[in-house]
Amino acid sequence: MRSKLANRLLAIGYVIVAISAVATIGLLLPPSAILRGPLAALPAAPGQAAIVLSWLISVGAIIYTIRAYRLKRVALSVGIIAYCAMVYIYIVAMPAAEAYRGEKPFGIKVRSLLGGNTADLAFYKTQGPLFYINPPAPLLEYDEREDLLSAIESHKIHWFIARRRDVPKLDVAETIEMAEASYPWESDADVRNKVVLIRVGPASGSGP
Repeated sequence: MRSKLANRLLAIGYVIVAISAVATIGLLLPPSAILRGPLAALPAAPGQAAIVLSWLISVGAIIYTIRAYRLKRVALSVGIIAYCAMVYIYIVAMPAAEAYRGEKPFGIKVRSLLGGNTADLAFYKTQGPLFYINPPAPLLEYDEREDLLSAIESHKIHWFIARRRDVPKLDVAETIEMAEASYPWESDADVRNKVVLIRVGPASGSGP
């Protein structure tokens, strides 16, 4: 036998789950309708049809439980709601969000631009896109400005990858050949944290 307190806590918990499930229909609204500032430029939630389908199934499970409130029905309802949420997150939302991960396409483009010849490429205070560049041999890494400048002066490296925020502090002749994609909803700090591919030497044209 469950105590009155346990029953009350179970009911409160289920109400919270049910309200949350019903509120997910709000994902159909465009971000500009509920957000302000740069976040209003966020893309709409992916898989609108999947959202509606998950919402209908969840609401059906809630109605089923409310019609005859029992522990077994609560457990079944919560299980259905959780299953719908996980299916949407892992099968719809996460694959769609992958398109906005800048380091992967950046790394692939760097590898393509250099033609796999990464012997004179180095990293400065970051390793972000290393996995996607997939170099045939280990790359040089520098955490100190003096070490990077020494490698540049000795012609040990001709390319390096750094975050935008660190580039102005180097005070070297360089050209930004490629930059990680930025999006309208990102803050200035987010943009400064993006990685860029730098060619050592003066610019021959305009960089990104």
